[in-house]
Amino acid sequence: MKSDLQVVFRTNEIIKFADDISILVPENTDVGLDVEFRHVSKWADINRLTLNTAKIKEIVFRRPKVKYFHMPPAIDSIEQVDCCKLLGVFFQFSLKMDSQLHMCKI
Repeated sequence: MKSDLQVVFRTNEIIKFADDISILVPENTDVGLDVEFRHVSKWADINRLTLNTAKIKEIVFRRPKVKYFHMPPAIDSIEQVDCCKLLGVFFQFSLKMDSQLHMCKI
């Protein structure tokens, strides 16, 4: 079954798995995460779905020692995090695997 939920701009990506949605937005794009998030929120409203905003997280991937990095402003009440879990895998802002390895028992 094909989903009617599509990205606003072609360089952005929406990844769907069961009832989870991940939105990927590159640094240089014509449409930012805020626009994509509002689009998903509107789609959810039209389809009579509720977004659990308590579970929504935003992570900004970046190089750990970049000199001139400005964190984008948070969207509404969405928490910005340095590490998050997606389908059992921990992702860190620096793309290191420290958190994943810490959770694995050897």
